[in-house]
Parts: sequence; structure tokens; C-alpha cells
Amino acid sequence: MISHHNRFTPPDIAQKIADLHARRYAGDPALTKLVADLPSYTGSSAPTPTNAAT
Repeated sequence: MISHHNRFTPPDIAQKIADLHARRYAGDPALTKLVADLPSYTGSSAPTPTNAAT
């Protein structure tokens, strides 16, 4: 398993980034729909057609 953390990265940074992205998507339905409708996208808390707001 590859770890993206090193001695300079706080161990909870991935969760903090995911939380930030989730808040961004929750606050912008147009952005959420845009990303959810992409043929392929991965990322922290990436919306999908099943969890995107309509």
C-alpha cells in the first residue's frame, strides 16, 4: 500500500481535505451537478450521480 503521508504531513490531512471538498460541493449545487455529470472524476468527496443534489 502506498502512503501519501510523510513526516511533514499531519495524519488527519486527508480527512480534512475530504471534509473541505464535501462542504464546497454541498454549498454549490451547480458545481456538484457539473462534477457528478462528468464521465470520469475521482477526488476527495467527489459527487456521483447517486449522491449529487438535483
